Amino acid sequence: MYASMHEGHFLYEEVMIIFRADGNNKIGAGHVMRCLNMAEQYIDEGIEVLFLTADDSFSQRIVEAGCNHIILNSDYNNMIEEIEQIESIVDEYNPTMFILDSYHATEEYMRRVKRACNNKGCKLTYIDDVLAFAYPCDILINYNIYGPDCKSEYKKIYSGANVVLPELKLGLEYLPLRKEYRNIPPRKEKGEIKDVFISTGGADTEHIGLALLKYIKRNSVLDKYNFHFVIGAVNTDKEKIEKIAKDQSNIITYFDLISLKDLMLKCDVAISAAGSTLYELYATHTPTVTYIVADNQIRGARGFEKAGLMKCCGDIRELGATVLAERLLTEVLCQKR
Repeated sequence: MYASMHEGHFLYEEVMIIFRADGNNKIGAGHVMRCLNMAEQYIDEGIEVLFLTADDSFSQRIVEAGCNHIILNSDYNNMIEEIEQIESIVDEYNPTMFILDSYHATEEYMRRVKRACNNKGCKLTYIDDVLAFAYPCDILINYNIYGPDCKSEYKKIYSGANVVLPELKLGLEYLPLRKEYRNIPPRKEKGEIKDVFISTGGADTEHIGLALLKYIKRNSVLDKYNFHFVIGAVNTDKEKIEKIAKDQSNIITYFDLISLKDLMLKCDVAISAAGSTLYELYATHTPTVTYIVADNQIRGARGFEKAGLMKCCGDIRELGATVLAERLLTEVLCQKR
């Protein structure tokens, strides 16, 4: 089915896996990337993987990862319109597991996918982190740091619905980390901070990257630091960011990196949106400050802060990019190492 990523083995032996996930300049890259992380281990085990996406935004990345890919040419925001395509694909390819990762999947959509899957002896797995409703699925994964705390909430949600409670897989045991991030030893103390890792997500719809760059540019006291900006694949501010970075020798930009591990290990501290990148920073033992850009990030940011692992500097939707940029840079450069 899916990998228990810390143990590095499969819980069930499978023949073919289908992933249904989307990424674009509106919703970012998180859904696709965490599914690709899961797909990596299946592929290593010789299991065939098929990705289904609404459009071609991540086609190159998906194919380069060794996955088959079908573009549905559908509307990611109105998934029920593609349901007949999905039913036909399940019937034709006869997968043993269908893994769905989307906040736009409705109850009706999931019911029909589950029915199509179960008719072929296939299980529907849903990746969740928002607890929106009683999902009609066979297996539900919430791999987040706060996942185990959600068990009673899931039971409550399903108790009041005409939906059978699925098999729950909760917590970091099911974290879809790529193999390169596993078993990294703790960092050695270096003392002063020199290099700062900055990731604003795949899309950066709130333009925090630009706000951070502008703050760095106008504050000469920051000239002694090197700022490493990771620009997401669907970031619409790419050209503006590169224009500013061109005139700042201490700002280095990276566009759509396949792996962030080496850069994370090179840097002393990090700023990151509270998405899936936090788990890679956690795995590389990188001191990190984070911020919230969407509702689905609130629990994760609070979970890391509650555990004393990362400080959350607030919600960009409440603070605005300018205020948050100053707060993030001030906080990250005060990190104890």
